Amino acid sequence: MPDKPPVDPSAKPAAPSPAKPVAPVPAGPAAKPAAPVPTGPAAKPAGPAAKPAAPVPTGPAAKPAGPAAKPAAPVPTAPAAKPAGPAAKPAAPVPIVPAAKPAGPAAKPAAPVPTVPAAKPAAPAAHVPAKPATGMQAPTQDAAQTTLALAGVYTGLEARLKEVVYTWDANGIRATGRFFYLAFQNGKPTLEEFVNFIYWKIIPFCITRRERMEKQSLFIATNDERYIHELTDKARNLFAKAIKSQKTSGEPGELILFILLEGFLKAPQLVSKMYLKTNENVPVHGTDSIHVQWDAEQNSLVLYWGESKLYAVLSSALDSILDSIEEFLGHDADRPPRERDIDVLHDHANISDPKIKAALLEYFDPYSEKANQRKEVYACFVGFDFDKFDGLMGLSDSDARQKFESEFLFRIKSACELFCGKIVNRGLDELEFILFLLPFPDVEELRKAFFKRLGMSDA
Repeated sequence: MPDKPPVDPSAKPAAPSPAKPVAPVPAGPAAKPAAPVPTGPAAKPAGPAAKPAAPVPTGPAAKPAGPAAKPAAPVPTAPAAKPAGPAAKPAAPVPIVPAAKPAGPAAKPAAPVPTVPAAKPAAPAAHVPAKPATGMQAPTQDAAQTTLALAGVYTGLEARLKEVVYTWDANGIRATGRFFYLAFQNGKPTLEEFVNFIYWKIIPFCITRRERMEKQSLFIATNDERYIHELTDKARNLFAKAIKSQKTSGEPGELILFILLEGFLKAPQLVSKMYLKTNENVPVHGTDSIHVQWDAEQNSLVLYWGESKLYAVLSSALDSILDSIEEFLGHDADRPPRERDIDVLHDHANISDPKIKAALLEYFDPYSEKANQRKEVYACFVGFDFDKFDGLMGLSDSDARQKFESEFLFRIKSACELFCGKIVNRGLDELEFILFLLPFPDVEELRKAFFKRLGMSDA
């Protein structure tokens, strides 16, 4: 045991020590180093090997001397000595810094583990701060903006209606306009195609979203088409009942206004007036339609009160619309129709999602800050007779459009000036308007074609 302390200093000259006891060294230590060799300390036994050299000469030494060459055969020991040499070199690595490096790789995988992928999922959460810059609560904003998705699908509408762009200088009156005409085919307006298009929108116009979703879910679950046909039949029956009970033929105009608001303005219907008109327990007065739209620029909810008229004479239609608006405002009534319509809106809002419905209704609560972010606009649709369709037969579609648009543009300008004058004369210039114009060769022809499509040729 005392032999070990001196070994430390000799550990470094490990290379020379094999030089002196060349023959003896392998003899004694050969057995012992075998175990130590794998461990770095093998170098230390190398020193003790020198003192055991005294006992080594004992009898066995003579034999090993001869076999020394053969023990060389057990060169495994010599290799052990060589490993001892390499061991010395690994001894430098023995700090096992290599092991530390594997640990480093482990640390690198660890780095990937928190990799930013995890941070990216967190990004959606960070997106929530995209709350309105003006301070509106995110849930309310999300719900209001969701109204955009409530508008129906109007693929093909722009193929049926073409638009003429006109910049309306309303002289201080808050009024804008959208001006459309029927697409031409072979020099003729495509009235039949337009009637078919509006007919296919009677379901969303007449049936509540909740009922439509229920029928669609049943259809998806059963693949039974009768649920879809039930919606069509009910919508047709509601339309027929409303027309006959009210002795009016204005409903095609209300349907067209519904399509213009949803299809072009992306302002979905908030109350289905047609559905309520056929409910004997719900007295319905007020406007023809109620739609909403989210105005991102103004950070406000736009409420559209809709009025529609189908008249042969445009000027008479404008007068009738303003008459209806004055009655709706009911300044001389104990309880104006506008207030009743707000009650209807609270009780019969055509929104199936309760959260969205509650968020939207905040804008109609006079004690909510959201009510200050509501803007009201009167959407006025006029369908009227226009005699400039004559003389287009035989022209190419492009020539027919060019000629017609030139004539229509002139009528748009005069109609806008006429409307502004009527608004001022009635003292309604504090209101905001959007005017939709759509000329027909004959509005009575439009009615008859639509009622026939409904299966009501006797209407």
